[in-house]
Amino acid sequence: MQKLQAYHWIVSGSDFYELHEVFETMYQKGRKDIDDLAERIAAIGCIPLLTLRSYTQTSKIQEARVTKNSKEMMEGILNDLRSLSKQGRKVHSYAMLLSDIPTAHLLADFMLRIGKEEWKVRSWLNKTHIMPSSLDN
Repeated sequence: MQKLQAYHWIVSGSDFYELHEVFETMYQKGRKDIDDLAERIAAIGCIPLLTLRSYTQTSKIQEARVTKNSKEMMEGILNDLRSLSKQGRKVHSYAMLLSDIPTAHLLADFMLRIGKEEWKVRSWLNKTHIMPSSLDN
């Protein structure tokens, strides 16, 4: 979330108007997703992560690299979305194994949204820039 907000604040140049809005929309949707997931965690009797330290220690997403290059920002976000999708699939599979249908449904919806965001970011990168080979998969 902080990476999206940071990029929202520092994006500049010819992509400013487009990406300033994109980053804001993405972090607002992300906050809603975090809230929904945390509430589900609480609903099943567990305690969601509560501190910044716990987030940074368990996160698979790297901190934002300070860059004003919009292509690098979008490539980083694409990698983060892929990581979220991978983690979402793991949690979804575990929820299904436990027959926790509400959690599985929540994760399926989450992965659908993440997949749509991946598509949008890939499309932006393909339209605007030549995709690096590491992002083709």
